[in-house]
Amino acid sequence: MDYSLQPVPHVNLMMDTFIANSNVEDLRAVVRALLVSGPPNTSPASSTAGSPRLSSTSDLASSIPDADPIFSPQAHDLLTRARALFGAGLGLESLPLLTVLIRGTSTLRWSEDGGFVDSLAVLDGDISQAIQSATEEITQQVLALQLALSDLRAALKSCESEVVSWGGEFPFERGMLNVDWLEQSDLWIKNMVIVA
Repeated sequence: MDYSLQPVPHVNLMMDTFIANSNVEDLRAVVRALLVSGPPNTSPASSTAGSPRLSSTSDLASSIPDADPIFSPQAHDLLTRARALFGAGLGLESLPLLTVLIRGTSTLRWSEDGGFVDSLAVLDGDISQAIQSATEEITQQVLALQLALSDLRAALKSCESEVVSWGGEFPFERGMLNVDWLEQSDLWIKNMVIVA
């Protein structure tokens, strides 16, 4: 089954009417439901589709000579979206947005006792939360992989025993070898789970 999401030249008229007439809260609820219940690549595809709009580093902060910079509304939007992602357990997808913010601040100058330092401290905390969210996301994926491999191995072993019992030739040798290889090469996975 192919879950690839291809851009379409238009949106269904009924859906377009819904989008045009919905309030922000309704749209957020629909997007959240789609991200949670859609095909496996829905969430990454939404990030890919939104990246050009979200990735603009222009106008992330305004700076007046001899005054501390302040984050622009666009930067606050970007930060809100990053927080929404890592808050929903999608820490990996929030990291590129936070990276845009960090790159946007790298050319600014600020005083150590100004208000911008507080904004940067909040951003620093958000980075930590996004990393924690990403770690939990990866850990869940690794645990799911380990469970799936264990179940697959059990099914392969059972099939092998059954086929051998009637004198047949086990048809899934390559599959079994690949499961063996993946289980033996997952030391980095086990280390990652321990760190998390």
